[in-house]
Amino acid sequence: QTVVVRGYYAMQDTFYPTLYATCAVVLSIPIYYFGMKQMGAIGVALGVSLSSILQVSFLYTIWNRRSSNIESTRVYSFYGKMFLLAIPIGIILEWVRIKLHYFIVPSGLVGNFLICVIIGTLFAVLFIPAGHLCGIREIADVINHFFSRVRKKILPSK
Repeated sequence: QTVVVRGYYAMQDTFYPTLYATCAVVLSIPIYYFGMKQMGAIGVALGVSLSSILQVSFLYTIWNRRSSNIESTRVYSFYGKMFLLAIPIGIILEWVRIKLHYFIVPSGLVGNFLICVIIGTLFAVLFIPAGHLCGIREIADVINHFFSRVRKKILPSK
């Protein structure tokens, strides 16, 4: 969202980001309302997420047309792969989270922290190889950058 809006600002256009942000929020009000009634706080979070996705989708599509962005196909492909990857991994992680509640009481800070650490670790264990298999180059780039920073900290140059 930040990157797309900054593209408009770089073109000295603040009207479209403001207009679409307002429209996205207005169109999401029914989602907020029904989400809150059906799902409580999770429904409100869902409304905020859908509003953001709607806003960025509109802004990015229009920006691509206005700027003749030749790389837009790669960006859409990347987000499509990420979305398709997130669905099964999200289902697995939610299943594991529910099962962890049988062994770890999530009522306190320690229990919740332990569940977060386990789920976060499992996410990395599942996401990194799955992303690599799907040909998501950016995952390898982030991992290589992380390890190069770790190497610099462990083996500082003279």
